[in-house]
Amino acid sequence: MIEKAIYSILTNDTDVKALVVKRVYPLIVAQGVAMPAITYQQIGGPRYHTTSGPIGMANTLYQINCWAESYDGMKDLSEKTRKALDGYSGTSASVVIDVIQMQDESDMPGLSADTNIKRYGKRLDFRIWFKETP
Repeated sequence: MIEKAIYSILTNDTDVKALVVKRVYPLIVAQGVAMPAITYQQIGGPRYHTTSGPIGMANTLYQINCWAESYDGMKDLSEKTRKALDGYSGTSASVVIDVIQMQDESDMPGLSADTNIKRYGKRLDFRIWFKETP
């Protein structure tokens, strides 16, 4: 699973790990979790075929969200996350990754009206080409 590879890359990168340890989650950060933290989610993923069937490579788009209690903390985490992922190729968590390419980014507020939790967030979008398991 590519999600396990993303988790592995981020939690084994020295600079990212120094900030989040293992606080890397799918979709949401639960209330009460220490900051900073990272969430990830798939936002696209076309599959390509020839007349013989699937080509065996996935071309997915993942959104990586960097969360912190301060704007500077968010900027620091997002820069370290970008450096860990952008241009990566190799094998992670048994997934053969051809290349990870950053596509887009933007700041995003993280304010929860019901709990009044304030977080600063940055969205990083990455195109990930990887070999699918048969």
